[in-house]
Amino acid sequence: MEAEIVITGNVGADVAWRDHDEHGGRASFSLACTPGVQRDGIWVDLPTAWYRVVCWRRLAANVRDSVAKGDAVIVGGRLRLDRWSDEAGYPREGYTVEAAWVAHDLRRGASTFRRVGARSTPTAPSVEPGAGEAGEFGDVTAAHRESLPV
Repeated sequence: MEAEIVITGNVGADVAWRDHDEHGGRASFSLACTPGVQRDGIWVDLPTAWYRVVCWRRLAANVRDSVAKGDAVIVGGRLRLDRWSDEAGYPREGYTVEAAWVAHDLRRGASTFRRVGARSTPTAPSVEPGAGEAGEFGDVTAAHRESLPV
């Protein structure tokens, strides 16, 4: 049995892109989730939980071209616990969400949707993020992204 979840948070770092022969491409990013609770009429933040989000194929290319550090997003997918040893040999573990979908959290900001044509395999980014030039998917610039309300 797999755990399917929906989780909200803020993107913690720029999206990392990798070409992948078998799956077309992979995008991954860290997601920070800081729950809040009300105690004695005052909202208090609980400790932040960090998740790694992994996207494949067409979703990966769209995430690469649409999501940036600091964006408020909602992610749905399968949750898994990864275990490994670090360089010093200490056991580590962390949660990864294999995303079925990713969306901007419109409760916390505005976004513009643009449909992209079908493509067989994702392509590398056509411009550097924040370069401000028109790329394969339009002319969304870092300056435009920063002007949106948070």
